[in-house]
Amino acid sequence: MPVATLLRPLPTTTASAATTTAAAATTAASAATTAAVAGPKVAPGNVTVWAVGSEDDAKVFQSAADAFGKANPGVKVTIQPVSWDDAHAKDLAAATSGQGPDMITGGLSWGIEFGTKGAMVDLAQKYPDVVKNVQKLAQPGIYNAVVTRDGKVYGVPGDLTVMMMYYRTDLLKEAGIDKIPSTWDELTTAITKLQAKGSKGMASSWGNTSWLGWYGFLYGAGGSLYDAQCTKSTINSAEAVKSLQYYADLYTKYKTPTDSTIDFEGGFEKGDYPILMQGNWDVTGLESGHPGVKGKWAAAPIPAGPSGKKTAFIGGRMIGIMNFSKNQDTAAAFINYLYTDEAATMTSNKAAELSALWLPPRVNMVSKLQVPDDRKAALTAQLNDAGGPPNCKGWEESQNTADKKIQEVILNKADPQKALDEVAVMMNQNLK
Repeated sequence: MPVATLLRPLPTTTASAATTTAAAATTAASAATTAAVAGPKVAPGNVTVWAVGSEDDAKVFQSAADAFGKANPGVKVTIQPVSWDDAHAKDLAAATSGQGPDMITGGLSWGIEFGTKGAMVDLAQKYPDVVKNVQKLAQPGIYNAVVTRDGKVYGVPGDLTVMMMYYRTDLLKEAGIDKIPSTWDELTTAITKLQAKGSKGMASSWGNTSWLGWYGFLYGAGGSLYDAQCTKSTINSAEAVKSLQYYADLYTKYKTPTDSTIDFEGGFEKGDYPILMQGNWDVTGLESGHPGVKGKWAAAPIPAGPSGKKTAFIGGRMIGIMNFSKNQDTAAAFINYLYTDEAATMTSNKAAELSALWLPPRVNMVSKLQVPDDRKAALTAQLNDAGGPPNCKGWEESQNTADKKIQEVILNKADPQKALDEVAVMMNQNLK
């Protein structure tokens, strides 16, 4: 699943700062009143949403749309799925032409990108009560990723995904590993012991060899992509270099596969990869496709780096309203509805019917997931230390270069300091 080509209290905090307050904010959100505030006036009409993702994603989303329509006679919300491969170009064409859907979902940065082009409604200005309600309930790391530096809100979190660690309890035990790897050193020690028993060790699926996969190691080392004010890139700091060397070692020294076409879950089931770094969708979906792992696995937060943090990447989809929509009030009311208990429970349950995981952006809804308590605890713990992509100017344009330089270090053994220095120069140019 992509992030923004796949996912900041308001906008002056970056992902690194947001994660330090995530646990407290999550607790506050859990204690807050979870019913949405009275929303904008709902007028009869048809609202069309171009929703990035799969057909099943659209079915999950449609369940909430149907309930909203039923509660508001004369209103129909239609969810039209658009693939990740096509969505950005299609949305950009709509934004440029002024013709298209009433609403879109997309990568977390798309709202900022299209909004600064004048194509999307600033919800903070037109619907401040809706934004206030969303901010109160949303996971801070993902919320901060969709807000501009000057407080404009062109989209709000629609769902979320977060990186986690999965491990085969039986195979770790056979290898003499008595505890879950919770630090970098414990992770590489576990990989070595597992390989000595004949397995291939670890695999990393989501974000393999990219900035997304490296993100948790970067922040775990105490590094960041930008400074807190988005005045300069910090991607070439000493902490970042150390984290990239460790990340590269996982591939070069510890043989984590670089091939992203591997059946990672299948390898997990067969025991090839007893440790798997993957998005949270496997919390519910793993056993449906791979029943052989039942009773033999568990989930955990990613291992902590030298900083002591286990900050994982959090992604997902934003949802926003196109400025040419003639149904803006009704669309805003629908956004407000998505943050109610009813909608959050409905989408999670519909996803469970499809053996999938749809995680509303409200962390306090994890307790309602139909999964064992230990998995809920692991997911909650990870969400309490998670950050989204930066909302700094130019990051969208900088990602491809960052990926190329990271891959040069992994695949061609390029010097990490030199590679990150080159990325920093480009990121600073894109800030101007």
